[in-house]
Amino acid sequence: MKHLSLYFILSFCFYNMLNGMIYDNRYFPLYLKPFERKPCSFGHIQVQPFFMRADSAQGELEHIPIPDINGTYDLVQVINSLLKVGTLEENPLRSDLQGISTLPFKREGRIDSQGIAFFYEVPLWYNFALGTSFLFMHVNSRVEFCLDRSCLEVGNGDRQYLFDLNGKLDQVLGVTPPIYNQTVFGDTDLYLRWSCSFPYFFKFRDVGLAFKLGTIIPSSPITPYNNPAAVPVGGQKHWGVYLDLENRYEIKEDWFVGLMFRAIKRLPRTSQGHFPVLFEPYNYGALIGENDINPGWTFVFNPSVRLDGLRDGFGLTALYTLVSHLQNIVNISAVQGTQCNTVNTQDIALNLENQSFRSSWGMEYVTLGAYYDFSKTRDYGKLLPMISFYWDVPVDWLVSKRSARTNAMSFTVDF
Repeated sequence: MKHLSLYFILSFCFYNMLNGMIYDNRYFPLYLKPFERKPCSFGHIQVQPFFMRADSAQGELEHIPIPDINGTYDLVQVINSLLKVGTLEENPLRSDLQGISTLPFKREGRIDSQGIAFFYEVPLWYNFALGTSFLFMHVNSRVEFCLDRSCLEVGNGDRQYLFDLNGKLDQVLGVTPPIYNQTVFGDTDLYLRWSCSFPYFFKFRDVGLAFKLGTIIPSSPITPYNNPAAVPVGGQKHWGVYLDLENRYEIKEDWFVGLMFRAIKRLPRTSQGHFPVLFEPYNYGALIGENDINPGWTFVFNPSVRLDGLRDGFGLTALYTLVSHLQNIVNISAVQGTQCNTVNTQDIALNLENQSFRSSWGMEYVTLGAYYDFSKTRDYGKLLPMISFYWDVPVDWLVSKRSARTNAMSFTVDF
C-alpha cells in the first residue's frame, strides 16, 4: 500500500504540460499557455499579460472585413426588411434611387485589446488537482462604413445623401454608432484534473495521461446587442461544461510532444437581440425580441512540441490549435419592431436559418514560444520563475471560417 501511494504521488508530480483557458471565442485566442508541473510542487501560478489586434476575418474561402462575419450590409436589404415588418410605412430612398436593387456598403473593422490572465492549480490528493483561470481585458473595436465600388449607378453627389440616410436608419433600428470601448472581466474556468505517468512505456522515456472535467462560469458581461461594433469576451452568460484528454510523450531527454482534445458545451439560455428578416446582418435585424439560443458544441485539437534545456534553462515550443464550433439552434419567444411596433410573426418568415448558419465558425492558430526556466540553473529552483514569450499567428489551413484573424502576443511568468 505504501508503494502504491508513492506511485500515485510521483505520477502526479511528474512533469506534464498543456492547459487551456477559454477556447470558444471567435474573436480572441484566449488560450492559456503551456507550463510544467514541477516535481512535488505545492501549486502552480501563472500570470499572463497579453496584447491582441485584428483588422480582418476569415470568410468561407477568403479574407473578409471583421463586421462581415455577421453578413454583408446592403442598404436596400435593410430598408426592405423594415418595410416588411411595418416599421417603415414608405421607402425612404429618393424616387430616382428606388429602382436600384442593391446598395452595398463596405465595412472595415478593427479590434485592439490588452489584458491580463491568471491561472492557479493546486494538488488535492494522489493524482488529482483543482485549477482555475480568469482574466481582465480592455477591448476597443470600431466599424467604418464606405460605399462599395460595385455601386457604379450612384454618383459622387449622392454618396453623402446615402450616408445620411444610413445614419437615420440606424436610429430606426435602435443601434448606436459602431464604436465599442470597454474593460471587462472574462469568464472563469474551474476544473478538476486527474493525471498519471508511465515511465519507459513502449519506446518513450515517459508517457503522461490526464483527464480534465471543467465548468465555465459566465462571469463576463453580455455585450450590448444594439452596438454593432461590440464583440464578446465571454460566452454571453451561457454556462459551460467541458471534458478534455491530454497526452504528453517524452521522445528523448528534454524532447516532448503533446496532444490535447477538448469538447465544450455551453448551456441554453434566453437573451435579447436582433432578428434578421431578409438577408441583413443579424445585428442590424429589423426585429428585436427574446431569442432562445442553444449553443452548438465546440471541439478543440491541440498538438504541440517542446525542446527543453537547449542551453541551461532556455527552451522553445510550438503549438497548433484548431477550434471548430457547430451551429447554434436559435428560436424566438417574443418579438417586436425596433420602434416597439407590434409584429405578427405568423405573417413574416424570419431568416433564422441564416443567423444559425453564421453562428458556426472555425479558427486555427500556430503559437511560437521561447522561455527561460531559472529553476533549472539555481539551487532552490522551485522558488524561481519561468519567463516565456508567445506569439499566436492565425492560419487558414483546415477549418477556419467566420472568425477574426487576431494576432496575439503574450508574456508569462510561472511560479
